[in-house]
Amino acid sequence: MKLFSLGITLAIGIPVSLAIGILVHSDPAIADQRPDLATIFNGNYQQIIDPSGTVSRAAFDGSGRLIGVQVGTYSPGEPNGMKIEETYLEPDAKHPLGQAFDGAGNPMPLH
Repeated sequence: MKLFSLGITLAIGIPVSLAIGILVHSDPAIADQRPDLATIFNGNYQQIIDPSGTVSRAAFDGSGRLIGVQVGTYSPGEPNGMKIEETYLEPDAKHPLGQAFDGAGNPMPLH
């Protein structure tokens, strides 16, 4: 009887656990997921500050291909010494026009 009870528990418990796991871990808005800009721009990058305090940072992948550019102003108290005003990511398969973000990392329309 214990074996039968264990079999019933497993037969019901495993599918229910899988269904709950899928519901909890699935994201219905996968298309709305934002890239981790901090990770992209704190890896392989080149940063330039001009005499007027404008800062640009270009991020590159492992092969040296440009991933994106950030533009902002020099601010010693900010991470990497810049207050980010805009971020642009190069086009990819999901975003054929590229992507743009404001200083807070919110998506901006491309015109």
